[in-house]
Parts: sequence; C-alpha cells; structure tokens
Amino acid sequence: MARRLLRVHALLVFAFLYAPILVVVVLAFNGGRQVLYWEGFSTKWFGAALRNPDIRDSLQTSLVVAALNAVVACVLGTLLALALSRMRAWVRVPIDALAYMTLVTPEIVFGIAALIFFVEAGALVGLESPLGIWTILVAHVVFNSSVVALIVRARFVGMGQSFEEARELEER
Repeated sequence: MARRLLRVHALLVFAFLYAPILVVVVLAFNGGRQVLYWEGFSTKWFGAALRNPDIRDSLQTSLVVAALNAVVACVLGTLLALALSRMRAWVRVPIDALAYMTLVTPEIVFGIAALIFFVEAGALVGLESPLGIWTILVAHVVFNSSVVALIVRARFVGMGQSFEEARELEER
C-alpha cells in the first residue's frame, strides 16, 4: 500500500511540475490570438517573434554566449579537473569547496552576486556601465567551469590510475 501511495504521490508531483510546461508548448502553436480557445495549429507567432529586432538580438546574444561558454567552460573545467588530481590536499580541499559551492548555491544568488561584483568592480576602475555580453559570458563560464570540473574529475576517479600509468609507459 505504501509503495502504491508513493507512486501516486510521485505521479502528482511530476504532473504538477510538467503540466504547465506542456500547456505552454501546446499553446505556442495556437493559431489564434485567444489563449483560452484553440484556433488551429500554426507557427506564425514564431515568425512574428523573429521579425521583432529586440527578440532577434536577444536570441543572437544568447546563442553567442552559449557557444563561447560551452567551449571556454569545457576547456577550463577539464584543466581544473586535471590539476586537482595532482594537487596536495591542503591546496585541493579549498578549491574543491569552491567548486562544490556552485552545486549548493542557488543560481539566482550567484547571478545577483555576479551583478554586484561587476557593478562594484566597474565603479572601482571608473567604468560607467561595465555590464554587457562579456560580463554575462564571464559569469556563465565561472559557474559552468566548476560543474565541468566536477563531472570530469568524477570520470577521472572512475578510470583509476591505470590510464595515466599506461600513458606514462607509452611516452617512454
């Protein structure tokens, strides 16, 4: 009985979480202007949105930040994971703590902290408005490179020392 109740509860939680997303996706293809009435399948609203220069510029900025962030965060995160495996414990432990903080700190807190940091740093060096695509990119890279480092490091631990020993033998 308890397992059945747990399954029903889980089903209700998933329905509560995913039903609004499903409704938004379905209504995005509604051909009419009224949200409450289905007036046929259409993609015209996507075209209307892409004709709006503000939305198009925002989409372009998002794609540029995403592409650059993926490359830079993967490189820096992998380098950090490689370095952490070779560090002494007294250096590794504080860096590990910083990397794990990204998993437990809510993203909104990180975003507000980054905003405050960039505004204060900009005021310190005399910039009137330091915010822009580069500050967005730096904030994303800082957050995501630690996530990449944790994932890559976990894979390194799973491989064990045999892979590195084999590589060293191959180099000789």
